[in-house]
Amino acid sequence: MLWWTMRQLKSSRWQKRADAAERLGVARERKAVPALIRAADDESRAVRLAAINALAALRDPDSAQPLADLLAGLAIRPKERKSESDPFSENAEYEALAEALGALGAAAASPLLRLLDAENRDTRRWAARALGLTRDPPAVEPLVKRLTTTARKCASGSAGSGRNRRRTRT
Repeated sequence: MLWWTMRQLKSSRWQKRADAAERLGVARERKAVPALIRAADDESRAVRLAAINALAALRDPDSAQPLADLLAGLAIRPKERKSESDPFSENAEYEALAEALGALGAAAASPLLRLLDAENRDTRRWAARALGLTRDPPAVEPLVKRLTTTARKCASGSAGSGRNRRRTRT
């Protein structure tokens, strides 16, 4: 049964691939982790989401770095064309990755801490969310430090722009 379900991850039909990923998550079969990691980078968002959710259910620490890499790469992935029949969004993918990484706990902390310095704002935002979901005590201090620094930058930027606006009015 396992071999057949894993074989379905290679189907030409995205529906079969997504269904196979879901079944592997329900079965909680650790042997499927490498195949699910590959499926989490599928061309179809539905398959990616199913694979990410399956990896979240498995909670295998070996999936922490690949999931963090997917989170970092999501910002540079070509945008998919929206269709009315596609119930999935890019935000759903970010959310699924954050929840999967958060479910891994301390195993995901190190890769997520590195993503706090990513260039892309969405990557940083979702890495911070995932880091909070890990509930890993050693990750709290760097997360708070990063959020405090960001808040100060925002406050000084908005204060400066307000002063400039007042000057132009006089």
